[in-house]
Amino acid sequence: PMTEKHMQKSGSRMKMIIAIIRVVLVLAGLLIAWLVISHHQGDSSIARIYRDQQVVHEVDLDTVTDSYTYRVESEGGHYNVFLIEKGKISCIEADCPDKICVKTGTIDSDMVPITCLPHKVIAKIEAE
Repeated sequence: PMTEKHMQKSGSRMKMIIAIIRVVLVLAGLLIAWLVISHHQGDSSIARIYRDQQVVHEVDLDTVTDSYTYRVESEGGHYNVFLIEKGKISCIEADCPDKICVKTGTIDSDMVPITCLPHKVIAKIEAE
């Protein structure tokens, strides 16, 4: 039969094992985050704007010295206006109904594209 002392020992061992597992998981998460971040830092950031899956504008964001806008015309006179700055791009104006493209804000990595489904326009950063 297990004595109270044995039960206390096995309970404290279990707590120690759980604590070690937590530390290992946190360290693994930090390692993965570091790998993702370091992977993106050394690459050139090429911004590409697509309309109907065709590239209509392309720029290396690392070489932009003066910010500028680029207007994409779509069918029916619809449009999206992009602000291109050093290292980042944003859609600052559009005449689509939901304005999700404008609400996306500024992007500076290949994690999330700017998408305007009504106009079939996508702007994304592609590391090269």
